[in-house]
Amino acid sequence: MKNTKKTTAVLLLTLGAICLLVPMYVLIKPNATDRDRIDAIGGIFVGLPSIVIGRWLSKSLSREKQQQTDECIQTIFYRLLAQNQGKITVMSLAIEANLSATVAKNYLDSKAQEFDADFEVSESGKIYYKFLV
Repeated sequence: MKNTKKTTAVLLLTLGAICLLVPMYVLIKPNATDRDRIDAIGGIFVGLPSIVIGRWLSKSLSREKQQQTDECIQTIFYRLLAQNQGKITVMSLAIEANLSATVAKNYLDSKAQEFDADFEVSESGKIYYKFLV
């Protein structure tokens, strides 16, 4: 389904771009006939909806991918909390979820606010987010 959606989006965007070339050609053509102008209008009527639908499909795919990524990170987050008695570091989330340190920190900061977590500093200087589990 995902590949079908992706292929359809690419085909619609390509078709739309090609169809919109006709009106642009007619605009620069000095001796355009009435038939050329009718073809140009047809190109607009086919090209614009194709581009709009293709763009909508590609945005939909992007949202689906982001949602899957968010669900994966959340699963890893909860697993790490369970394994470590509610303590988690930015580094452990970043490594497990294959995230940059900045993204992992932002994620943990938002979860800390959501769940009213505390911070704990170990003797070695590690900062732990401490969630009540």
